[in-house]
This record gives sequence, C-alpha cells and structure tokens, in this order.
Amino acid sequence: MDGVKLQINIIDLVSETHQRLRQRVGDRWVDSGNEAIAQSESHLMARVALRALSLAEAARQMGISRQAVQKTASKLRDKGYLEFRQRGENRRDKYMFLTSAGHRYIELSENLKLEMEEEIMTRVGSDDIQFLKKILLNL
Repeated sequence: MDGVKLQINIIDLVSETHQRLRQRVGDRWVDSGNEAIAQSESHLMARVALRALSLAEAARQMGISRQAVQKTASKLRDKGYLEFRQRGENRRDKYMFLTSAGHRYIELSENLKLEMEEEIMTRVGSDDIQFLKKILLNL
C-alpha cells in the first residue's frame, strides 16, 4: 500500500471511503435508469424509512438546520419520493412519509449496497469483512 495512504488517520480514512462508496451506490442507481438522488436526499429518505419524522426531528437527527431539511424534503416531494401529512391534533407539525417510489428507492439502494459488499468481500475475504464490521460496531 502507498506510504501516503498508510499515514492517513483512521477517522479520515473511514470518512473518505464512506463518501466514495456512497457515490458509487448513487452512480449505480443512476446507471440503472433512475434519476440522480443527492446525498442529502438519500440520507433523509433513510431516516424517514425508519419512522415518520417531523422536519424538526429530522433536523436534530441529521445535525442540520430545519430549513435545510425543509428544502431537501420539498425536493423529494416534488420528485415523488416523499409526502407530508399531519399527525394528531397539532396542525403545525407535518410529518414526512415515504411514497411507494421512496420505498422502492430504499429497497433498491439497499440491494446495491449488498452487491457492493459482496464485491468487496470477494476482493478482501469474508473473514476480513466480518472483522471490520465487528470493529466498527464496537466503536
């Protein structure tokens, strides 16, 4: 391995690798005939897939402003991946829900990630992948 690459700290290495892998997933999504989805849009859909969220809850979880979440959510609504609905008595609180297109995106992107994991596993070995997962889960 290149000497410069060995000098990079683990935090930056994980961050840079995460960014490259996310980009590859996005590229494969587009290559399969789908429209481009920004990283912020993908991140928001992943959060909403876990449970319906208000804009304020999503902003707290993602560590960004409510306005940034509003902008991203509006783009996703316009693309047909997300919808807003009121929950309960409070008419001010709008919650985000995935549409069928949003669920399809989540499902297909998970499949793309699994395919990429298999490719990486083929290159480095199953034992090393399991070891890396164990390390990352224990941080």
